[in-house]
Amino acid sequence: MSPYLLLKYLSNLPRSVKAGFLLVVDAVVLGFSILLAFAVRFDPASLVDQFRIFSVGAWVLVGVQLLALLAGGLYRSVLRHASSELLGLLLRSVLLGAGLFALLDLMLEEFRMPRSIIVMSASFAFLGLLSIRLMIRWIVRQHIVEQQQHEKLRRVVI
Repeated sequence: MSPYLLLKYLSNLPRSVKAGFLLVVDAVVLGFSILLAFAVRFDPASLVDQFRIFSVGAWVLVGVQLLALLAGGLYRSVLRHASSELLGLLLRSVLLGAGLFALLDLMLEEFRMPRSIIVMSASFAFLGLLSIRLMIRWIVRQHIVEQQQHEKLRRVVI
């Protein structure tokens, strides 16, 4: 199966399926952003122990971030262009999730997490989520939109 046919099939899926797929990809990106924040913050020798200590908080942070992305409207409609609208929506949603988790962190003992992890994780999550969306837009544009336009052009002999 050629990449064009695979991308064409994926682009013709219902919006809810595409949003669900993007939600799973975003959960993976959020998980990697937390792991990267732990790797930057802690000594490599104690990284596994520190993650074991803060694992409950890490899972809750991913959940809160995903809820903030849902509440922010990131999966409501398909953004046609990677513009300032996408940047603003993504930044607002990531900051909302980090802020809500920071409040939970202050109020509840079970979800303790170093503040530096929350800040670094939000920064890495913003960059990762933005990168994924820009890559998806570029792939769709290169392999579907421009290829269809290229097929419509006729050769003219002058």
